[in-house]
Amino acid sequence: VVIVMLVLAILTPALVYLVQMESRSAVKAKRTTTAFYAAEAGIDRSFYELRRSSKAFDDALLGIILAGYKGEVTYSDVPEANYTLRWSSTAVKNEIRVEATGRDKTRTEFRTIEVLLRKTTINAAVFAPTIQVQGSARIYWGPLMSTTDMQVQGSANELYPRKLSRFRVTATGG
Repeated sequence: VVIVMLVLAILTPALVYLVQMESRSAVKAKRTTTAFYAAEAGIDRSFYELRRSSKAFDDALLGIILAGYKGEVTYSDVPEANYTLRWSSTAVKNEIRVEATGRDKTRTEFRTIEVLLRKTTINAAVFAPTIQVQGSARIYWGPLMSTTDMQVQGSANELYPRKLSRFRVTATGG
């Protein structure tokens, strides 16, 4: 009994130490993950803003950054975390840098994600702000691309060529 008690007396502090270290490690991993996902939310917010308006991208290329995207605003729309965004132009033509820094609610962990975005040309036979194809129009080249909505009606409503739109493609008839 004395030997068993001696072994337990030696092992108990070691086991308590291991459990404490594992607990600290788990809390740190949760905070780190939360900060990373907050930074990802910031990148998603930037993508949304840049897709919503091509003017925002063009202005960022010129160094004119929207308010809230210069690192001066802390967004808190992510549970248990917040993030800041910083856009800037780069030395490469038609490229901007988006940096999102996420922090957990205790501000002990933070993660930063940097994304380089480029504006590229569009490879389409027809590219226009709005496309409406009706009646018996048949298109044999492709694809069709629209920066807003695209409406295809009648016998023009065919699967090919591909129809791509920034918002939606509405097809009726045919």
